[in-house]
Amino acid sequence: MKRTTTPIGDVTKNIIGKLSKNRCEKEKKILEAWRQAAGERYCEHTQPVSLRRKELVVNVESSGWLYDLTMRKQEISEKLKKRLKDDFGKVRFRIGQIEK
Repeated sequence: MKRTTTPIGDVTKNIIGKLSKNRCEKEKKILEAWRQAAGERYCEHTQPVSLRRKELVVNVESSGWLYDLTMRKQEISEKLKKRLKDDFGKVRFRIGQIEK
């Protein structure tokens, strides 16, 4: 049986490609879940920025929107839990930059 070797650069490229694809798919899933849970009104003034240790961090453009979202936090969290299942535990809002 003849063994062939694969150059390390090809192996690395393949692994990075798979990780990038998985990350992209996960980001799309999070953005869609956020859009459905928060609604279009809030999506214009917010942006999910990370999901680490089951905590979704969402940037909010002003203190007014932060207050409004905080009042709806329980409702939004329940909707996110249904969509993200075991990947989601809680949501944290913070004032931050929104990329449009």
